[in-house]
Amino acid sequence: METLKLIKNHYFFSQPHQPFFVLAFSNAIISMFLFLLIFKGVIASSGIEGRLHHAYTMIYLLFTPAFIGFLFTTFPKFSGIEPIAPRQYLLAFGLFLIGSLFVYVGVLFSKNLANLGMLLVFVGHLGAVQVLWYIHQNATVTDKEDQQWILIAMAFGWVAHLLFIIGIWLPFAYSLSIQCAVYLYLFLLTFTIAQRMLPFFSHAPIQKHKERFNVIIGL
Repeated sequence: METLKLIKNHYFFSQPHQPFFVLAFSNAIISMFLFLLIFKGVIASSGIEGRLHHAYTMIYLLFTPAFIGFLFTTFPKFSGIEPIAPRQYLLAFGLFLIGSLFVYVGVLFSKNLANLGMLLVFVGHLGAVQVLWYIHQNATVTDKEDQQWILIAMAFGWVAHLLFIIGIWLPFAYSLSIQCAVYLYLFLLTFTIAQRMLPFFSHAPIQKHKERFNVIIGL
């Protein structure tokens, strides 16, 4: 308990974006370095296909922690509520961290260990979506359309993650998972956040056309 208290009070964990951004950046370096060594034949993998290793690490160990760290910081501001308490995001961060380590070690030595790491990251992903959903439900602002689209994108990401896990036993699900993750998760989430944040950073508020936005999302 004392160790957990020290972690919560440490400056590095005082803001949710800090540990998640560092994890995402570290995962980017490690995953690309491992992929390069395996691709060049310097080291052997435990049997995981290179394209699947690259897709999973980029989508769920790089972009997902980065997005979660950003949203855990900004989503409460969008929703007009208090910042997220450390206990709400440290569990998700811990699952992402341990899961990432298991994935990298598993890529080298044990496919089953890598699969276990994916399951841990998947649970952490679910926990993060639940935190965002809780914030949305308790929001004090009246216009929550942007938050709703962000949640929809995050839900698509979680479904795509689930399909990737299913692909462990049913390989045909891998392709569907990657397509869903790229177009319905990453593209949708990036576009939704951008159209919300760019006017804020540029200090040039613009009128939103909800019908046009819905058409763009549909396309």
